[in-house]
Amino acid sequence: MTRYTWLFRVNEGMTLTQKFCHFFQLKAVGGNDIATPLFTISGSRSGERDQLELRLQTSDHASWQRIPVCDWNVCQNQWLSCEIIVRFHEEGYLRARIESRDGSISFMKEFPEIDTWREGSEFVRPKWGIYRSLEDRESILQKEDVVSFSQFRIQEWSKLSSVPSLKRQE
Repeated sequence: MTRYTWLFRVNEGMTLTQKFCHFFQLKAVGGNDIATPLFTISGSRSGERDQLELRLQTSDHASWQRIPVCDWNVCQNQWLSCEIIVRFHEEGYLRARIESRDGSISFMKEFPEIDTWREGSEFVRPKWGIYRSLEDRESILQKEDVVSFSQFRIQEWSKLSSVPSLKRQE
């Protein structure tokens, strides 16, 4: 089991596109399926609605399961506390928690028995930053966008048998 915790803040006025804008990714290294992340925290435009969302590859690795976290305008310009707990395995586990300091955002979702591994992979790595498609450049209104990150913590737990018994550590 691995636990990732960090804070991030998206600047006010950052716009989204119809494609993708990832802020956190879990990506396989090695093997045949390395181009697409296993899991992301992303900004997304769906129709007229902009939102922060989780994206997970479906079991057939052909599409995304998209889970809304909150409206985009609610999460801008405030620090968000993130926690991802993951067990990398074909029958793995993933829990995502995202909360704002003021309590306006409180999201937690568990995915038991989810495929968090890709055949032939050597390992899975975390990635933080702005990973944005430029195919829809006209939707990117500002010349420069800022996403701030802070307080990274990565913990590996090798002797835990069950995640639900874990207590939140701050």
